Amino acid sequence: MRFQNVTTNHWNVQENLDHANFDREFYEDLNRGRPGFKLKRSIAIGPRSGKAFVVKAGEIFRIVETEGPQICDLWLFNRKNPKEHFWSNYTMVLEGVYLKQYGRLWSNMPWFRPMATFMEETVRSRGGFPHIISFGSHCTSELWELHSGIKGLNSCHINGLNAIAPFGLKEENLHDNLNVHMKVEINPNDGQVSVSKSDCVRGDYAEFFAELDLLAAVSACPLGDGSYPNSMPEKMIVGPLEIEIYSTGIRPKTFPKWYNWRTNKPRIKKEDSIELKANT
Repeated sequence: MRFQNVTTNHWNVQENLDHANFDREFYEDLNRGRPGFKLKRSIAIGPRSGKAFVVKAGEIFRIVETEGPQICDLWLFNRKNPKEHFWSNYTMVLEGVYLKQYGRLWSNMPWFRPMATFMEETVRSRGGFPHIISFGSHCTSELWELHSGIKGLNSCHINGLNAIAPFGLKEENLHDNLNVHMKVEINPNDGQVSVSKSDCVRGDYAEFFAELDLLAAVSACPLGDGSYPNSMPEKMIVGPLEIEIYSTGIRPKTFPKWYNWRTNKPRIKKEDSIELKANT
């Protein structure tokens, strides 16, 4: 069976986003105001552990490498409604696999809006390989057991659960995450994914601007700096991280609400539909 009227042209998903309400000048102004940011508090995260923290809309939080290269995982929730959380699939579609400056972290349906905007990563700004990956996966004890045969090892899944538990959240709440300071490469020929040692050094950081009141959770991944695979847990050197939260004095722009097709009839015109004619 063949279909007519189906285009085979290639197009860039990251283009044609005129209605995405992105105001680049707003974020460039925010960056220019950086000398006026005020550090509100710092949170230490030990090796093989995780912590969650509240970031108010308009604040910035940094994930800082305090001793050297250390991979981490980041989860985001709407502080007022944790059912709204980071959605890696559409973030990757809209922003790309490797998050760029001013790339936005989008939430799940039915909200589907930016939760945070990626402001700066010192590794990439000095010409290094991009380290912010929107894959949405994190290690589990089951994954470590699968690769190493060792049962009951620490994992980002456990760290994430321990982090969100004080806020009343459970395992069913632990959804997609962002991989931070993880050097991941994708082979374009076979789609295979490879990990190598992070290019981070002490003092490097990744920085995010909160578009709404957030509950963020971070895990210091037991993979350490990414030098060794999951099959060699005895070789991992895992380091600490630090979270810094800054007030900016700037409120985020309001993201417009979508047309509510759930309670209103979808506005579909006959000429908008595509008729697929099949030849058998």
